[in-house]
Amino acid sequence: MLSIDSLISSAKRYNWFHDDSITDSASVVQKDGVIVICDPIKRSQWQEFESALEGISKSLIVITDGLPQEWINNKKLNVLRTQHTLRVGLKKIDDHIKNYKFNYFNRKFAEMEYDYFLMYGRWEYHRETVVKELESRAVLANSLYSRPSVEDQPGRSIEDNRISAPLEFRFNHGDNFDMVIKNSQRCHCSVVLENNGLLAESDGTITEKSIWPILAQVPFVWAVAPNRIQQLTEWGFRPNDPPINNLRSFTEQLMWLRSEFADLIRAQKWQDDQGETINHNLTILKGLEDRINEDTQQQLSQLG
Repeated sequence: MLSIDSLISSAKRYNWFHDDSITDSASVVQKDGVIVICDPIKRSQWQEFESALEGISKSLIVITDGLPQEWINNKKLNVLRTQHTLRVGLKKIDDHIKNYKFNYFNRKFAEMEYDYFLMYGRWEYHRETVVKELESRAVLANSLYSRPSVEDQPGRSIEDNRISAPLEFRFNHGDNFDMVIKNSQRCHCSVVLENNGLLAESDGTITEKSIWPILAQVPFVWAVAPNRIQQLTEWGFRPNDPPINNLRSFTEQLMWLRSEFADLIRAQKWQDDQGETINHNLTILKGLEDRINEDTQQQLSQLG
């Protein structure tokens, strides 16, 4: 039986998020019959890719993380949506998911030192737009967060706000488990800032960024593009405050929550009200890897 891992390992990988050539990608898939496009894809990139493949006579396999079905116009392209990035992330923390003692909920106001926990490691325009707006309005003034350095703003890490996060922190998800969990539990709420931020024309790729607060049993809000919200919602996940997909409203949402956190009684009530959602999300997460694998295998079986 064909496995997705063997198919991925046999195919050439391209990453348009890092500016790998779309034209080269189209040439390779025509020659090899299969290609992997990893990490997030913007709609304009996919349209350029399809345009380069206009008039092809044979069927081709394109492996993506989460390309929306409605984007596909060329019927010769068999697009697999594997959520490979997330699946790799889940494997790295598989032991934690199976063996970690999830008993943290019943959070007390007195144990919370910060408003928000936010991780932003690699510079990217659309995430930078979100973080810069939050910083300019002092929304993150009492928050535990990381960000890369930019021209007018020094970088900072979770552990030391005077220096940028070391590169290895971004990828050693298994080793970073305790650091991420313990630090996020010091905050009232986590902000999930996925790649491409709130960009409407981004695909449904999900990364480990969406998983950390669920593991930590910490309430969270999504700074996430609509197609990602749709994917997370289809799996059954629920944010702890309604999802918002424009920067002004999202900023206002975080400012309002900050006003709740500033009042002892309201802050404690807000935490208490999140228990059912937190437990629900954790249950969904524990079955997510199997669900992704089953969905991928079903897609493979339809290739014939």
